[in-house]
Formats: sequence, structure tokens, C-alpha cells
Amino acid sequence: MAPTPDQVSEMEALYKAPGLWYGWMRYQYKSFRDRYPEKPEGAELALSMLDAGYQLQDMMKRHEDALRDALDGRIDNARQFAEYIKEAKEAHAALGVMLAKAECREDG
Repeated sequence: MAPTPDQVSEMEALYKAPGLWYGWMRYQYKSFRDRYPEKPEGAELALSMLDAGYQLQDMMKRHEDALRDALDGRIDNARQFAEYIKEAKEAHAALGVMLAKAECREDG
């Protein structure tokens, strides 16, 4: 059974996951998608900030293990470290997009 919009809103607050409700509504309801565009005008900066935050969280989930593995100067778990590097690159790219959008706002 799918949660109600109110329950998803509560989960968004509980898990500190901004944008969860909006994304869920877009996924669940055609009427919501029809009324609200995927990227509301003027929301590009906020959406890029959300994406950058999520990408950083994904990277940080792997950070401690990768750091512990690298402390002796060697990488013992290559697969784990490769996953960390992949997440770091994705976070770097998302931060680049967010910074470009922020700089455009400052210039405009």
C-alpha cells in the first residue's frame, strides 16, 4: 500500500530529505505532473543545490571506510575505493553545476 501525501511529507521532515514529497508527487500522480513542470521556472538553483547535497551524502557514506583503508598509504579494497571515487566524481560534477547556477544568479 502506497503512503499518503501527508505521510510522505512527514517522512521528508523526519529524514531531512528536501524534495522528497515533490518528487514522490511527480512520480505518483499524472495530475501533479500536468500542473507542475518538472523544473519550475527559477528553481534551477534550488534543484541543483538539492542534487549537490544528495551527491555529497552519497559520497560521505563511503568516505569513512575509504579513509580507513587508505590510512596506511595502501588501498586494500580496490572495489570499495573505486566506488568512493565514483561518488566523489559525481559530487564534484553536481557541485560544479550548482556553483555555475549560483554564479549566474550573482551576475544577473
